[in-house]
Amino acid sequence: MRKPSQSAPGAAPEEIAGGIARVQMRHPVFSPVNSWIIGARTAGRDALIVDTTYPDPESGAVWAEICDSGALDGVGTVLLTHHHRDHAGQALWLSERLGARLLASAGEAEALAERIAGAGAVFARELTVFYRRCGLSEAHSARLTAVAADYSDLRAPGARLEILQSGGLEVAGRDFEVIVSGGHSPAAVSLLDRRGGLFIAGDQLLPGGGPQITYFDLEDQTDHLGHYFDYLNLVSDLPDDILVLPGHGDAFYGAAARAAHIRAGHERRLARLLEVTDRAQSCAELIERMFPPQALAQFGWVLPGMLISLAGHLQAQGRLRRIEAENGLVLFERLNG
Repeated sequence: MRKPSQSAPGAAPEEIAGGIARVQMRHPVFSPVNSWIIGARTAGRDALIVDTTYPDPESGAVWAEICDSGALDGVGTVLLTHHHRDHAGQALWLSERLGARLLASAGEAEALAERIAGAGAVFARELTVFYRRCGLSEAHSARLTAVAADYSDLRAPGARLEILQSGGLEVAGRDFEVIVSGGHSPAAVSLLDRRGGLFIAGDQLLPGGGPQITYFDLEDQTDHLGHYFDYLNLVSDLPDDILVLPGHGDAFYGAAARAAHIRAGHERRLARLLEVTDRAQSCAELIERMFPPQALAQFGWVLPGMLISLAGHLQAQGRLRRIEAENGLVLFERLNG
């Protein structure tokens, strides 16, 4: 099976397979973030851009240079797999520059609007309350809030954003099945072309151990991890010869094996959480018992949201219970021994 070629972060679009090119930007913590250009050689304005990288000036300059080169003249559609700022950052600018329609699922469009409305000081206050109720110290909370994603530099797509429903999408000379699923984000979009052997997965299926399922809202008691397991069940039925285009890292084959690997990682964390929840404890206490010091140092801002998702899944299964303390602190305790 031929391995697709890869491009360097920040480079001009480089073809990795027939009619598929990638633009890549560096990520400060995780592997580089991808934008995929599908069908640039198709007739008319049928080409597709999936995700648009960061809203920062460096990314904008790269995209402007690519537009000036004429490489995107055939693009008629820009699609967001999900609302996170490293994927939605240039969406409105690109769609306006190219005169292209902009698509996202209803859930992701709503989440993006909420993040933008809550950007800056409002978002920081919400995070501070979340971290406090998780049991983090004021100093620790302040450090984590300072590095959290800020959406104040994104402009809301508004009426220009069209809502994409589950079903089909004919674009870039391909007949895609549209899959809207929960997990890494509320209603992420994946595109599957079975006949053409292509699966555009966004951050729902990555070449490493991720994605992590992280949520920072204690009032939302949805079983997000359970929804993500439903998605992995679907992916487990895909043939090995389908090329997967992820939101980060390199394109790869073997979606089913990757889904099994990712699920096993989540299952190990669930088992570990049950093991350490031998008494009622806060999120902060459980994090210290679950994760090694290097994880706390590198990914500390992510871990509270990850633990809430893990605990929420066990709570939905009736294996863990949530306790609301009088001071607003949220505790978790193992059930059935």
